[in-house]
Amino acid sequence: MSRMPADAWQHLLRITEGCVGCGICERVCPSFSIHMADGKVVHISGNCQTCLACAHACPQKAIRLTIPEVNPAARYRNEHISLGEIMEANCQLSQESEVVK
Repeated sequence: MSRMPADAWQHLLRITEGCVGCGICERVCPSFSIHMADGKVVHISGNCQTCLACAHACPQKAIRLTIPEVNPAARYRNEHISLGEIMEANCQLSQESEVVK
């Protein structure tokens, strides 16, 4: 399987109006590709590794693929790993975070 250039992926994700600015997507991103400004996602940079952690962790399901999905409402969460553990592993868990473990 060949690897696509990282910048090719940034067009595969879109942020819908459902974004409430909770910042979870920014904190679960292992490549620091999502940035928040004024409480909204404003940028997904070319560093995106397309792990889709942002889409799967978004409580509003506001991050969508631009390509057809078999089940666009489906999200995956490993029941043995909490959001807090993911954020801690990414060194993005702040003191103010109120993430349910």
